[in-house]
Amino acid sequence: MALDLELTLPAAPEAVTQLLDRLEAHAEAMDMPPALASRLCLVCEEMVSNVALHGAAAGAARILLSVRAEGEGLQVTIEDDGGAFDPLTAPPRVPDGPLEEREVGGLGLHFLRQLATGLHYERRDGMNRLSFGLLPGVRAGQPAAGKTDDLGN
Repeated sequence: MALDLELTLPAAPEAVTQLLDRLEAHAEAMDMPPALASRLCLVCEEMVSNVALHGAAAGAARILLSVRAEGEGLQVTIEDDGGAFDPLTAPPRVPDGPLEEREVGGLGLHFLRQLATGLHYERRDGMNRLSFGLLPGVRAGQPAAGKTDDLGN
């Protein structure tokens, strides 16, 4: 794996389809392991969807995403120009109860916390900046090794 990917997307729901198309093509071009490609698509889809649905209401107009290979994994940075929002301080939402009784949505940050490593947020130059790593050996439902966030998760 050696190619980097940089995208600029509108902070709008239609950006999610464009994002997934580009991530899948990038994963294929990099010959990325399928489990890592799935994690990349899932976490980025959730974070970009959050900006498109919630950040746009707070003034976000664009989303910048970069993916670069780092060792056996990936380093991902997602930035948006919406109002300040630190996803690492949002209360965790853990799925509970029978599937048919759960509310739709609200699991993006849960997936991020379960699948990503080295979580870091900062507000810089009017931009929210979330960065994290993805490793091929971390499975959903297992805390990511080396994961750091402000909640001790």
